[in-house]
Amino acid sequence: MEKSKVLVIDDDENNRIICKANLSQIGVTVIEAKDGQEGFEAALREMPDLILLDIMMPEMDGYETLEKLKDNLETRDIPVIMLTAKTDSMATEIAKALLAGAADYIRKPYQLAELIARVRNLARKHLLEKERAADLRDSARFQSRYLTNSENAGRILKSAKLTAVFFNKPAADISGDFWFFKDMPKGKAGLLVADTCGHGVLAALMSIQILSVIDNCPAPILHPSECLMSINTDIYGLLSPEHSFIAAMYFVFDQNKL
Repeated sequence: MEKSKVLVIDDDENNRIICKANLSQIGVTVIEAKDGQEGFEAALREMPDLILLDIMMPEMDGYETLEKLKDNLETRDIPVIMLTAKTDSMATEIAKALLAGAADYIRKPYQLAELIARVRNLARKHLLEKERAADLRDSARFQSRYLTNSENAGRILKSAKLTAVFFNKPAADISGDFWFFKDMPKGKAGLLVADTCGHGVLAALMSIQILSVIDNCPAPILHPSECLMSINTDIYGLLSPEHSFIAAMYFVFDQNKL
């Protein structure tokens, strides 16, 4: 896992020094900002894994800064720990911070063990979420290449003198939706459009399994039902209980006939 980066936004220089000294001991890179606006700009520039944000600051207080961070698409997913002093209204301050989108809080003056534990846990969680998001982006690129390849499908449909436009926008990053095309003789083209029950990673994995079955199924000679019956026989029992069926249509295009 890569090294964590933490942004400390606090108008008190001593507090920033204490945070930096303690967090540096556990291998965290610390960035400092002395007010809310400077902190917001640093968050956009550095994209830290975690932000420590003081509530009581002049000009732009912690709540205003938090709202600005959560309203921005680039910074809204960065976890924020609010720094609050022990006062009679501390419970109210904590509730207000959490309702505004803060992930956690730390009471001042800091307890070293608490500071390190809360920072380490949230920073690690954010790093894992970033890695997961990167994996999902790679998976989406893989899916667009093998499960929903518009370029190859369009090329094959041209053999039946068709111009096709494909649009695919999964509900999640990846999905169980796919299409599959078959070269056919005499100016024909085959296209199977399918939707595996469910969403997300599991549905996409099932689709890839099923795609290998479809790939080995010969193109229909007379009617799509030939291919569909063969596919149905081969995938029966392959689907998981959570993804127990596929809705599919198989088109055979023959110039002016469908």
